[in-house]
Amino acid sequence: MSPIIVDTGVQPQLDETHCPLLLGQCLLSLRALIVPDRPKPPPPTWRSGPQDRHVAADGAAAPSVLARQPLSSCNAHTGTTAWTPPLFDQPIVMLDFETTGLSAAGGDRITEVAALRIVDDVVVDRYVTLINCGVRIPSFVTALTGISQRMVDGAPPVAQVLPQLLAFIGNDVLAAHNARFDNNFLLAESQRQGLTPGHRGLICSLKLARRMLPGQRSYKLGGLAHALNISYRGNAHRAEADAEVSTRLLLHIGDSLRQQFRCQSIAPSLLEAINRQSAAKVPAFLSRSFEVGS
Repeated sequence: MSPIIVDTGVQPQLDETHCPLLLGQCLLSLRALIVPDRPKPPPPTWRSGPQDRHVAADGAAAPSVLARQPLSSCNAHTGTTAWTPPLFDQPIVMLDFETTGLSAAGGDRITEVAALRIVDDVVVDRYVTLINCGVRIPSFVTALTGISQRMVDGAPPVAQVLPQLLAFIGNDVLAAHNARFDNNFLLAESQRQGLTPGHRGLICSLKLARRMLPGQRSYKLGGLAHALNISYRGNAHRAEADAEVSTRLLLHIGDSLRQQFRCQSIAPSLLEAINRQSAAKVPAFLSRSFEVGS
């Protein structure tokens, strides 16, 4: 079972499950006369593209829950809408792993991955799949995530997933909530396969939130989502749902920066630099950064 992208177009079907056999045959014949045949969708394939696709181990298709128009500003006097540049001037891939434990170095393995590419403030591509690393799924992991042994046993093997995942990420900047955790697992699994990730930057939305959103009761993803009214479109502690919330959190932080410093767009390298600052030094660092850039 391979990660695939499935066209969301579905041909309507008549419900004949409760009709007598003869009546069902008549209805089918009548439908053939009334409803013209629609062309069959092309066979499912895995690919990247300019439109959001849902890549899933079970072949399920889903529309983007994050797709939206680029941010714009409106002139209150004329009613005209002015185009505003995207928040980030380069693509960013938001990554989330579900795992069998907390330690990549200690032998824990990945069970699920979601990677969402953000371009022009929109998720334009996604890679989502369960992963079979040939290990036992602890009962507490199943209780937390809903990922069972049976689900993982039927998933694509890690030897198939890792090359596809690294090809999807390419050399874009990587982001994650608690990025050190996800990056450690990415490096460990890549090393097992004799591969080297090519991403050229790493942004931690957890560190960014601590520095840019002081005073929060919790900086766990669920706590921040509640505080910022970011709703989950799926189950928490599943890779795709967590990656979507992390994406919206990153966009929220980027928008706060743009409004505070009136900048056109933000380089991912600036977000990385903010991560490296202590919380107390961030205000002065940002003032200097935007003075230089102005």
